[in-house]
Amino acid sequence: RALGPDGDALRARWADDLPRIKTAIPDLRHVPVRARARVAPRELPIDAEAMVDVLRLIDGTRPVYHLLQESVFPRFIVLRMLYQLTREEVVRMTVPGRVALARAA
Repeated sequence: RALGPDGDALRARWADDLPRIKTAIPDLRHVPVRARARVAPRELPIDAEAMVDVLRLIDGTRPVYHLLQESVFPRFIVLRMLYQLTREEVVRMTVPGRVALARAA
């Protein structure tokens, strides 16, 4: 099914970004945990609305796949926002069992 010029551009962008995203988020079961309390307004991307939605969903307990299900934004956008947040060290990805151990300690 052809998506037209915009769809082709989106596919090309997805293909370009996917290897970087997979490096930062190797498993959708990983849990994003806030490393910094705040994101300065100047750090918000052009699609700030998507970033705010993703930040709202990060609670340190839900894995990435839950965020993908709960966000109002498409999968690619959510993954791209999570990638940007990890790159800027606003969040870090943790293995689910390690989150539980860290909370117990």
